[in-house]
Amino acid sequence: MARKNNLLKPANALSEFNVNRIQSLLRCESDPVYFIREFMRIVHPKRGAVPFDLYDYQEEMVRCMHENRFSIIMASRQVGKSTVACGYLLWYAIFNKDKYILISSNKNSGAMEMIARIRFAYEQLPEWVKPGIDETNWNKHELAFDNGSRIVAEATSVDTGRGKSVSLLYSDELAFVRPNIQEEMWTSIFPTLSTGGSAIISSTPNGDNNLFASLWRNAEAGVGAFVPLFISWTRIPDRDETFKEDLIATIGELKWNQEYECQFVSSETMLFDSVQLLSTHAVKGTPDARQVMWWDVFKRGKTYLIGVDPSTGSGRDFSVINVFEFPTMRQIAQFRSNTMSSPLLFKTLKHIFKLAYRASVNHIYFSVENNGVGEGILALIQADEEPYEFVTMVSDEDSKRDGMSTTRHTKMKACLMFKTLFESKKLTIAAPELLIEMKNFIRKGSGYEANTGATDDCISSVLIIIRVLEEISKYEIEAFNTLYYVDDDSDYDDKEVGLPVIVGNSGIQSSGGFADPSDPSSFDPFLNF
Repeated sequence: MARKNNLLKPANALSEFNVNRIQSLLRCESDPVYFIREFMRIVHPKRGAVPFDLYDYQEEMVRCMHENRFSIIMASRQVGKSTVACGYLLWYAIFNKDKYILISSNKNSGAMEMIARIRFAYEQLPEWVKPGIDETNWNKHELAFDNGSRIVAEATSVDTGRGKSVSLLYSDELAFVRPNIQEEMWTSIFPTLSTGGSAIISSTPNGDNNLFASLWRNAEAGVGAFVPLFISWTRIPDRDETFKEDLIATIGELKWNQEYECQFVSSETMLFDSVQLLSTHAVKGTPDARQVMWWDVFKRGKTYLIGVDPSTGSGRDFSVINVFEFPTMRQIAQFRSNTMSSPLLFKTLKHIFKLAYRASVNHIYFSVENNGVGEGILALIQADEEPYEFVTMVSDEDSKRDGMSTTRHTKMKACLMFKTLFESKKLTIAAPELLIEMKNFIRKGSGYEANTGATDDCISSVLIIIRVLEEISKYEIEAFNTLYYVDDDSDYDDKEVGLPVIVGNSGIQSSGGFADPSDPSSFDPFLNF
């Protein structure tokens, strides 16, 4: 194949070396800062290709990337964090064999820009420093070298890194990725990284209820494997108070505080307390043959609450079944699928009932969201020729229809009850998908719903359970106590919620954990590498 670019070095091409060149390469191999200062060139808007003369804080960034397996860098706008990362990733690919380096950017255009910068930096290297290239994998998405190392760039998605043996992940502007994608991406890529890979995250803040904010706060507190580094706008030469005042006049103080002061600014109000959410960690469950995820088993003589939120199964919204033990209100199981039709969802529900029957549970109270899709599930339930006597379907008290009808009023009331139970620690969450949704469930208008790009189907299922609990509280004293009593020693402040909470000793003891806490391992990959 003819060479189209004379700045590319053919694979396995020989170079001439002398003592000075050998010594320089040996120093490069151990010192990425030396490599960048000595050999990397960048494009100056006026002067064209110029040496990359690192500022002190940029050298600090390189050291942080190099010396820590997991690093997280929060930096002001225009500090050159992406350019610094390009230099380090190029060094990593050149001086390490057989490495898969993945650039994950919030937008495809950002990923392509980073690949372009790395390609330019490679082309400007002296011939004797360049590795040969694999021309079959040298394109706008990928750079492959003859030492077996590759740099691949893509937009961040739920499938980022899935099925790949990633040696080094660089996540660019993670905070600007949709919140649900942030969490799902990290959950999917963690198994790869945990086997020996490394990760670098760099971003400017973008709100306070996303994964980047959570990872940064944990790192600052010394929790988990990530090592934090903060780069302020004040470290950039020629930036002073005049610069600050002029820019605030242009972009506003709110944007300045977020993008230059690196504050976790949010104009959104979360339903659930963010501090408690950050301290709540999901637990790794066990799937059964029907892909129901279990954190505990049904137990003889126990009572359970089940909420069903169906969807069309078209691949968009999720059908969710949640199972909670009563009165401890511990989540013991969850089913979640966006491809399952109503008949199959009904079979899954019957599967759960059958397991409860075999365990000789005392009783199950359940309900179904009776929207258009839910009518199909309800019809199958009503036509069921093998109903279980220990199973009771709970419906709205004043409704002529089976199941639960959701209005703005009933949803808001259930949301506040959910908040009360969670923040008073009378309800225990296990599922990671549910926790993700809770972190992105925000005030919109006169109600609460999922943040843009996020989902709330797991929450909807729990809200059905909350409403079941409310209905049975009219004749079940334990249900009434669960909803309306807070222990005397509780530090929960009910004034913010506005519910009729009665302070007293209910006599109900919540386990606050799982049947065998030594068995399930923490699911939170950001705390347990």
